[in-house]
Amino acid sequence: MDIRNVTQFASFVSNSDLATLNPTFRQIVICMGDFLRYCDCHSREDKDRIYKNCNQLYLDAARMAASKHKGEFLNKTGERQIAFYTETGQLIAIASR
Repeated sequence: MDIRNVTQFASFVSNSDLATLNPTFRQIVICMGDFLRYCDCHSREDKDRIYKNCNQLYLDAARMAASKHKGEFLNKTGERQIAFYTETGQLIAIASR
């Protein structure tokens, strides 16, 4: 399984009930919820700033998920590994069985 951006990470964590494992995971879900609810009446720069904040949380969380919480993450998927990438395709970390 590949997780290629903060949106995919937030969705996986939320749908798999993993947000309670770590405060950072919960922060990402909240951050992305805020980003998605941010209306078009706000400036593009404001939306970009929120997304960048969410993305920075994701970069830290991906490393943590691959090390500290890999068992919990892998138990939520039938695959042998989860690879975490940046939006540009750079590998952040891999959690494997």
